[in-house]
Amino acid sequence: MSSGRLRLLPASLILSFFLVGLIPLQSLNQVHAQPTQSVNTIVNPGFENNLTSWVPDIYDDGNYNSTITANNTLAHTGAYSARLDVSNNSTAIRLGVKTTLAHITLIQYPPANTLFGGLTNRSDGLSLWFYIQPKFAGFSLIEVRIRAGSTTEMDYIFTNPNIGLGFGNSTNGSEGGKPLKQFILPTPTINQWNQLVRNIKADWTAPLNLPGGATAPGFLLNDTITRFEVDAFFFKDINTGNVYAETAWVDDVAIFHDVISLPSFSFQDETGHPTDSRIASRIFDASGVEANLAAGANITSYAYNLQVYYRGYLILKDPIGPATPSLIQLGIVPTDSSRTGYIATNSLTSNVTITENTESQIAFTITGTGNSLIVADSAIQPTAVVNGPITIPTWTYNASAGILSIATGGVGPFSISYRPVMHLPSITFQDITGSSIGTAINWRITNSQGAQVEPATGTLIPDGAYTLDVDYGGYALYQATITPSLQTPVRLEMLAINSSSGAYIAFNSTVSNISIIENSQNRLAFSSTGTGPTQVFIKVPTKPFSIEKDGATISTWTYNSTSKTVAIQSSTLGTFSLQFVQTPGPSILLLSVIIIAVVAVAISATILWRRRVISKHSSHDALRPSLIQGNGLKSGNYKGKWKPYRDC
Repeated sequence: MSSGRLRLLPASLILSFFLVGLIPLQSLNQVHAQPTQSVNTIVNPGFENNLTSWVPDIYDDGNYNSTITANNTLAHTGAYSARLDVSNNSTAIRLGVKTTLAHITLIQYPPANTLFGGLTNRSDGLSLWFYIQPKFAGFSLIEVRIRAGSTTEMDYIFTNPNIGLGFGNSTNGSEGGKPLKQFILPTPTINQWNQLVRNIKADWTAPLNLPGGATAPGFLLNDTITRFEVDAFFFKDINTGNVYAETAWVDDVAIFHDVISLPSFSFQDETGHPTDSRIASRIFDASGVEANLAAGANITSYAYNLQVYYRGYLILKDPIGPATPSLIQLGIVPTDSSRTGYIATNSLTSNVTITENTESQIAFTITGTGNSLIVADSAIQPTAVVNGPITIPTWTYNASAGILSIATGGVGPFSISYRPVMHLPSITFQDITGSSIGTAINWRITNSQGAQVEPATGTLIPDGAYTLDVDYGGYALYQATITPSLQTPVRLEMLAINSSSGAYIAFNSTVSNISIIENSQNRLAFSSTGTGPTQVFIKVPTKPFSIEKDGATISTWTYNSTSKTVAIQSSTLGTFSLQFVQTPGPSILLLSVIIIAVVAVAISATILWRRRVISKHSSHDALRPSLIQGNGLKSGNYKGKWKPYRDC
């Protein structure tokens, strides 16, 4: 099981069986458990009760004749302090051999439920007073060690710079190959009380600075503090033979933890609906023992875990701290509007998105990191659970309870399939000649409810659950159920009108042959053979004036001005002709002949009339020789308006 801090928005969105739709997240005001005080987790910090709760260890890494006692000779406060007295004996007790480096250790083991996350975030989160009395050639070093349950270790070191001991951070330098973080602090003043003050929580989570300038992540707050110790050292210089050691006094040790009031918890699902009756919640200490605690009880921060179960499956496990809300929104979603069932996950991933929810399958995508346990109410047992292109076996189905559980460490696309599965092929298209069809068509994959889905090529999908739909110019051209028998490239009944325009003649029926008879500005004609009835779709430059089928004008066609596509409905295939320039019909020809005849008669009548007028004028002009010269008028001799003579 994974765990993480409690949060109002769950670690992931949830998928559901027969889910009617995604349910929007609701805003939720946090109600925090307020910290009441910081308390010292160290028992008997001033050694006033001798070495009660402390463990002196001079055997494991110590040398003979060294001692650890509680002593009233020197104290920072009160009457007593701890005295760590290092001898000059170079024989290691445990190994019985000579050594150049040894240390004696004063240890306290905090309670098992003491987490780093519960430490008070304050500058004096760790406080310790110490006094160094050098012995022999001088003091060697004093070290304060904090060991975690994971065996990760952090040290504070006061060393004599003259003895040349080396230290350094490491990703595997602690016990069990775990990380080691060391802080080398300035040499303290000798023969007086000094205070070590650190924000231990900030030091623990700070990046690990490695040799060469590299860094590694800081340590985790959900680790437990299992050991606190103070070490005094023996050191012998092999070059000079000098022995370095000290008597170290320790007093007033403190590691501060927050104490909070246990909230009274209530729970909601993603929709903000109460779920207290659908889940079970319990409180455990860090060692896994259930705690019978009432709301309002004072508890050490992060010392207890809240665990929530759905249908017996753990869906939330988080330590209880100052920021823990009393109203918690769980990572569960109802499967239907009546809330007869839920689907839940304990995943720490950033997001889960449902992409499909039908009788064939539930499909969803997980993004982020972290192991997941997905719990789904399911009326029937699935045939497979799929993660991307592979099926995963890590699921169980309880038929009597109607519950499916899936354990997975993966991310990406998932599906719970209720049919046999197949790999989605790479879908491409070609025309009747075998040439590839580019962007002239639009295609999509739909589920049984008609919703578009976008599974990746190679993804496992339910056999026969999806349909391939192709349209051309906004018209449905091709449809096929996706099964293992689907052949790709998919052959479409299409023929390019010309290679440069991207325009096609397309049929939604089976065609054995398409031939273009004429392709000009005035006319597009083509023949087709195959089975009918059919719909023919043609991309054209402009709307036709008329369309003929086998020489007869037809009216069963439409034009889409947006896509510039003609759609023809026909009971059979044959020869089709699209006329883009209007041609004269019989009525227009007859009207033209009549107009021409009328114009001709009018012209003839005009010519006869003019001849008659000129003839009359000639006979009258013979009486006026002064105005007439030959067959024309005398230029410049007639001043008045000329009027034809009326008949006498």
